[in-house]
Amino acid sequence: MNSFRLDRRSSAIRTGTFLMILPGNSELSRLYLRLTGKAHGPQMPPTGPLSPEQITTFKAWIDRGAEWL
Repeated sequence: MNSFRLDRRSSAIRTGTFLMILPGNSELSRLYLRLTGKAHGPQMPPTGPLSPEQITTFKAWIDRGAEWL
């Protein structure tokens, strides 16, 4: 939705004028906040919330710098 894609780093980091992933800081990353349902629009993914373990994995990945392989 809204051109947000996770299959390309450039699309995942920035959507329009917003930074979706702030490498090294999950608490300010829109992706993390949307996954937890805390802010910046409807909770992601639209099909239902991720498990706590999956959210923890995203948080750790972002906090470690969101390295792209």
